[in-house]
Amino acid sequence: MTPLSEQIDDLLRHVSTTLELIAKARSGLEREPQNPKWRATSRRKAAVVFAALLAPAFERAFPDTPTTYSKGPDEPGSWAKFFVEVAHVALGWRPADLEGVLEEGRIFRIEHE
Repeated sequence: MTPLSEQIDDLLRHVSTTLELIAKARSGLEREPQNPKWRATSRRKAAVVFAALLAPAFERAFPDTPTTYSKGPDEPGSWAKFFVEVAHVALGWRPADLEGVLEEGRIFRIEHE
């Protein structure tokens, strides 16, 4: 294989993995409870699991570690920015407590490795 075809194969694997994660996240939200309080809890749990599942794809795609580190309250780090944008596309909303969701996602990932 040529270096270009290897890069294309890697990109296709990343896209495939991301699409699988989006499908898993959306299927979980389709069974979302109707009570508003339960709905908020269900969405948060979905975001935590989504963060845990998306972190390995972020690590493979970028030379960075998924951390909750930010440059300041108004300037999230690269993992937070990436997660917010992908979550918005995949889940249709942005988590209110981003730092908490990412930290819980990190813990979830460690516990389930």
